[in-house]
Formats: sequence, structure tokens, C-alpha cells
Amino acid sequence: MTAATSFRRRAVFLDVDGTLMQDGRYIPPSAIDAIRTARAHGHLMFVSTGRGMKELTPEILGIGFDGAVTNGGAFASVGDEVIVSRLLSADAVAHLEDRFAAHGVHWYFQSYDRMFASPELPALMQRYV
Repeated sequence: MTAATSFRRRAVFLDVDGTLMQDGRYIPPSAIDAIRTARAHGHLMFVSTGRGMKELTPEILGIGFDGAVTNGGAFASVGDEVIVSRLLSADAVAHLEDRFAAHGVHWYFQSYDRMFASPELPALMQRYV
């Protein structure tokens, strides 16, 4: 078998926090180079993260990926096409909001491209920033 006939295209899934991005803000240039080299050699590169698409910065997306698995697997895309979209029903969200409020729990929900937080959460988060 020659190198040309033994090539097997791979799909690679990279987490953001602690894998691709260090300390929440730094992407090593070597990681960017490795991703681009793999794509140039025909491999498919995907972001795989608990983050929502809205939380993926232009710096991350600008590296060049073939797609993403986001929101802990609730959404998946290849190129610009969403191929998996698993949303909670409006009734389920309302039920969760009521339960959280009854117990004084602040909440944060994600959709594919938006984030929703309990009214008190932004002020609470500012105390820790």
C-alpha cells in the first residue's frame, strides 16, 4: 500500500476550554497551525463544546472549522447547516424557571445562538468579575 492509497480521512473534535483555549483567552499558535494543517491534508476539524455558538469568539471561529457540536451536544452543524437541534419545549423551560425561582436558584439557558439568564444573574456575576 502506498501513502496515497492508505490515506483515511478523519474527523477530529476539539474542546474549547482547556484544550484549544488556555486560561479562557489564549489559543496557542501551534494549535491554530495544527488545525489548519490537518484541514489542508483533508481531515475534518470540528469544535466540540458545552458552550453555545454565541459564546464562540471570532478568534475561535476564525481558525477555520468544518463544523461544531455545541451546547453539550444539543446542537451540531456542518458548515452553515444545523444538522442536530434538540430544544426543550416552552412548557419545560417554564417549569424549570418556576422550580428554580421557588428555590432561589439563578439560571442560565442556552439556545443555538442565544443565551437567557434569570433577571438577577447578571448582577450576581458582576460581583465575581
